[in-house]
Parts: sequence; C-alpha cells; structure tokens
Amino acid sequence: MAHPGRIVYAHPPQSDGWQYLYITFYPGSGSYSARFRPAEGDPQQVDGGPGEVVYFLERKLEVADGEARRAALKAASVLRDHASG
Repeated sequence: MAHPGRIVYAHPPQSDGWQYLYITFYPGSGSYSARFRPAEGDPQQVDGGPGEVVYFLERKLEVADGEARRAALKAASVLRDHASG
C-alpha cells in the first residue's frame, strides 16, 4: 500500500512553542493537511486546498508565543511555494 501523502514541511519537534507542526501534500486530490500541537495545547488539524490551509496558518491560528507564530508563518510560506511550484 502506497503512502497517501508526502510531507512538504516539518518544523523541528519540541521547538519554538510546538510539540509538532507539519504539512502533508496529497497528490491524488491536490489537497494539504496541517497537523500541529502547540507546546501547551491539544492536537489540531486543518485540511483543504493550499489557500485554505495558508489562510488558517496566517490568519486563524491563535498562538501566544512569537516564536510559534513565526514557525506557523514559515510553514505557510513553504506551503505557498510548494503549491505554486
């Protein structure tokens, strides 16, 4: 059985306010999934097209720590580059 997706971004675990933060691309559907868990929070996931996931990471994701925010913005930038490439 083939792996259903390909990780296009993974933030170093246990750093910058994240237990984990990674983005997976699903070539069959052209969709993305961002899975993440803030250092002091519950696991979360957002799925959709590149615009939806970027919008969430840039505008809707609420993180208190500045380093965590910068990591989310970097993930959004990598996703945007991947989707346009």
